[in-house]
Amino acid sequence: MSSMIPANSKCLVVGATNPSSIGFCVALSLLKAGASHVTIMGRDPTKVDAAVVLLARTLDDGGDGGGRRAGGVVGDLKRPETMAGVVEAAHAQMGGLDVLVCCGGNGYSEYLGLAVARCRTSPCCPPCSWPKRPFPI
Repeated sequence: MSSMIPANSKCLVVGATNPSSIGFCVALSLLKAGASHVTIMGRDPTKVDAAVVLLARTLDDGGDGGGRRAGGVVGDLKRPETMAGVVEAAHAQMGGLDVLVCCGGNGYSEYLGLAVARCRTSPCCPPCSWPKRPFPI
């Protein structure tokens, strides 16, 4: 996977709070492939916190994690009014946002795409490294 993402990427993975889920495996793989920060999103704050601890523990391996970090935000794809806040919180937490992976929502991911588009053009968001062209979500 390391050839698929730039080194030191900042990634948001939606649907990654269950350690046996595809989303969690993607988040862990991104970190192991060289992402500098991965933020996961889920509906349940307790599950988000537990998954972040597990990701961080997996990264640590007795060292400093190589400067890589895991974080979490709470949100629900079925509540479109929350998506702008989720994207902005993830952006602020990581100091940017390069990669977005949606592993949840079952048909609601378009709300996340709209929030990303809004964040990319918002004057309140610091500049990020996202290209100013359409990309798959």
